[in-house]
Amino acid sequence: MSAILFRYLKGVVVCSIAGFFCAYQFMLQGATAVMVPQLVSGLGLDLADVGLLTSSFLYVYVVFQLPGGVIADRYSARILLVLCNLLIAGACYWFSVADSMLEASMARGLMGVATSPAIVICMSLVSRWFPDRWFCGLSGLVEAFALVGGALSPLVIPHLMAQTDWREAMFLMAIPGCVLALCSALWVRSYPEHNHGAETNAHRDSELENTPEQPFCGFRYGLYCVFGFGMFGMISCFGGLWGIPFLNIRFPGQQEAVAFSISMVFIGAGAGAPLLGFLAALIKPGVMMTVTLLAGMACTGLLLFCQCPLSLMAFLCFVTGFSCGGYMLVFGQVKRMAPGKFLGILLAGANGSMLLAGPVMQPLIGWMLDQRASNHVGALTVYDYQVSLLPLLVAQFLALIACALLALVKTTDYPA
Repeated sequence: MSAILFRYLKGVVVCSIAGFFCAYQFMLQGATAVMVPQLVSGLGLDLADVGLLTSSFLYVYVVFQLPGGVIADRYSARILLVLCNLLIAGACYWFSVADSMLEASMARGLMGVATSPAIVICMSLVSRWFPDRWFCGLSGLVEAFALVGGALSPLVIPHLMAQTDWREAMFLMAIPGCVLALCSALWVRSYPEHNHGAETNAHRDSELENTPEQPFCGFRYGLYCVFGFGMFGMISCFGGLWGIPFLNIRFPGQQEAVAFSISMVFIGAGAGAPLLGFLAALIKPGVMMTVTLLAGMACTGLLLFCQCPLSLMAFLCFVTGFSCGGYMLVFGQVKRMAPGKFLGILLAGANGSMLLAGPVMQPLIGWMLDQRASNHVGALTVYDYQVSLLPLLVAQFLALIACALLALVKTTDYPA
């Protein structure tokens, strides 16, 4: 019993370091959301440019999801975490000295490359160090780490910029990457001692050889990806970029309170992801997915159109994030479908489909805002933002259609 407990404690340390890596990724992913005026003036950008610059991180991140999944399946998690953290630190420095949109976008792209295996590494470590029945809930805790990083971004980075400027703030953001690289080198291990992961994976791979259809090509897998896209869009687009300028116009002169309200989206998602993951072991996942999606749609509509004080808006942000934390259920369903040989690439594909919402809708919303405001931030109105943010509701409606189809499609699960 003590040996098992000691193994789980070591697993907690290993997965926590990997979770902090995800938090670091999310903090940097949303960093430009709190720098919009500074980037517009410092690099001579318009709002569409800011959307493209912000999304350059996600464009590359999504493109490298599948290669990142393959790499995470084949190479040491410790070595990957060390290299990735050092690359992110270097990219932060590069962004801090960028003199043009092209150079800044390339630095953001390098961040996307370095973080592409992040979530797959974390979930692979969870699956190796803990029992399968804990996977969905513990993966939700990993996601909670990441989302807390997103919540800290609008709180920490503006404070750094207030002390210096946006360039110095990004330079300082390189320090956590160096610290995490050191921690990964010292304490992360890919497998627990005397593990039976190789035998388990061999058993799954032998089953795959007798399987006529790989789940990656399956219609059901695609529906899960559509669901994840619709659910995560609110977090990455509203929480990650356009929520702050929208609420700044609705509540002028309350920038700090607005930043806190947007951070509640990430805090809510960070609370919802693990809780909904553990509940999925007790309630049918399909029911959980539908309920969380309907709640997310209702809350999104209220965020955009409800006339209420900022305190209530902060509560709505939390509930919206909590509901949209149901995107986490996709990973549990994909793991049920995934043979061990393809677990990394399947998780990477699902994760990439969720994050695709950012590079697709962030610049789309920015373009719609530019069309309504003639590239002048001061001319934007609340109504302009409400109309431009409607694609978020459209994406959630597509996720609702995916839920309905999932109820009709026969499942094909693989033994754990």
